[in-house]
Amino acid sequence: MTAIFIIKSNDYTRFEKAKASSAQVISTDYYIPTKLYKYSFKVSFKGNNYEKIKK
Repeated sequence: MTAIFIIKSNDYTRFEKAKASSAQVISTDYYIPTKLYKYSFKVSFKGNNYEKIKK
């Protein structure tokens, strides 16, 4: 699956799987919507946060 396909289809499957896996680090190029395409795909945690700290 290519990045443009994920962006066009608003597919958050990989992000959801990464969160469910208890990964310590999740990296993305799309923490802000890209201006290269007309799509508003963006990856962030609840409340538009970029980090999730588990206590």
